Amino acid sequence: MVIEERRLGGIITQARQRTAMTRKGTPKQSDTPRFIIDEEFRDWLDPLLPEVFEALERDIVKFGCRDPLVLWKEQNVLIDGHHRHAICEKHNLPYGTTEMSFKSREDVLIWILDNQTARRNLTLFQRVEVVLRFKPRIATKAKANQKASGGAVPAKVKKPVDTYEVLSKLAKTSPNTVRKVEYILDNASKRDINVLRRGEAKTSINSIYEGLLELEEEKEAEFTPKSKKKASQRNSRVLPKAEKQPTQDDLDHEINNVIEVLMEVEERLPLDCVNIYAELEDWIRNRKTEIVKALVSK
Repeated sequence: MVIEERRLGGIITQARQRTAMTRKGTPKQSDTPRFIIDEEFRDWLDPLLPEVFEALERDIVKFGCRDPLVLWKEQNVLIDGHHRHAICEKHNLPYGTTEMSFKSREDVLIWILDNQTARRNLTLFQRVEVVLRFKPRIATKAKANQKASGGAVPAKVKKPVDTYEVLSKLAKTSPNTVRKVEYILDNASKRDINVLRRGEAKTSINSIYEGLLELEEEKEAEFTPKSKKKASQRNSRVLPKAEKQPTQDDLDHEINNVIEVLMEVEERLPLDCVNIYAELEDWIRNRKTEIVKALVSK
């Protein structure tokens, strides 16, 4: 697998070098305009798996490059079709281009994300993982807005930028799911992360996340002094813990978790079942406030 990925990287690098060079006498494709390869745009999403890249290469060699490469009009930068470009350069095949207008790099990155996630059929975990790359940019933008408004809490902005709220909209999920995926990426094993990337059955973001929290609690308990443990046990015997009445926030949080579980299940279901789960999610969302009010004791 490593060898195949290196070979793929070599193909793309060679294609970049050939594109940058100007050849005298016998131009390879006189009808193909030159453009810039931006490394951030090229590497924004993970490269195709070797077997997927090879299938794409066979298709292009046999039928030609049917989809045009997409350029950022204002900057003449390639933003979609890096793999197709590399294959066409390797086999000396012609390709077409089309242009799109964007106001900023952030707008381009968001478009790349939406375009590629729809095309590649990423799992929920992979989608959030990609979106988390936006976090430094959003945090920087929020600080800039705060500084421009003259304080830690902007006076001219009605509501401070919630980084996770913005990320969740890009990933089409909840802020809570974004936080869980981030925690998993920082703390889980490579095996568990790869399982979530593949979307394997019987494994979910919630199950991995809850397992990590349990491990963390066990580690904290190991470092708790025995005297504190005994005092805690003694106090729990003398003063039994009263059952906590769930608050409106608690119930709202639990309902959000139910919706997230449904969304994860959808990733592994056929289309007819997905529609049923989607209707159930919409029903819960539309009646969430009513459900919470009914459950909270007055």
